[in-house]
Amino acid sequence: MKTKFLWIIALTLYVSLSSFTQTKKDKFRVEIWQDGKLLANNNGVVQLAKKEFQIKVHLFEQEGVYVSSSYGNSYYGLKETDEVPDLQEIGARTFAESTFNEDKDLILDNEGVSYWFYKPKQDWHRFDKDISIEGKTVIGTKTIQHLFILENRSNVNIEDVQKPLKLFFVATTKGRKIKELQRLKLQIQWL
Repeated sequence: MKTKFLWIIALTLYVSLSSFTQTKKDKFRVEIWQDGKLLANNNGVVQLAKKEFQIKVHLFEQEGVYVSSSYGNSYYGLKETDEVPDLQEIGARTFAESTFNEDKDLILDNEGVSYWFYKPKQDWHRFDKDISIEGKTVIGTKTIQHLFILENRSNVNIEDVQKPLKLFFVATTKGRKIKELQRLKLQIQWL
C-alpha cells in the first residue's frame, strides 16, 4: 500500500512539473538592428538613433506575421488577455506594400496592419529582397528609412520623427476560424 501511495505521489509530481515547464512554442521573434548591431530590447523598449534601421523577423514554421505600426495605442495598448479586435477580419485590414520593401518605409495607421510573410512558391514578399532560410526558420529583414503616415499620405524621414513608435506583432492560424498564436509589443524610442 505504501509503495502504491508513493507511486501515485511521484506520478502526480511528474505530471505537475512537466506541465509547469512546458512552454508555448514561439512562432516568431523580432529583432531591431542599426548600424549592423542588434539593439537591446529592455522590457519591450528599444532605443534608436534617428536614422535608418532594420526590423528582422524570424518566422519559425510560420508563413507570416501581422504588424501594426502607429504612434497610438489601438493595438499596442491591448493587454495580454485582451482579444485582438476583429481578428477574423484582420486580412481585410492589410495594406498593400511594395514588393521586396523597395520603398524602405513603415506604414503607420491606427487601424490597418501589414502582413510580412514568405511563401517559397511565390516570387515576391514584403521583406528586403534577400531572405535567409535556416532549416525551417525564415529570416526576413525590413529596412526602414522613413515612415509613411497613411492618414495624410505623407512621408516622414526618420530624422524628423518626434514621437515614440509603437509596434504590435501577431501570428495567427490560417483558415476560416483564425486564432491568435503569439503576440509581441515593441516601442521604439528615439535618442
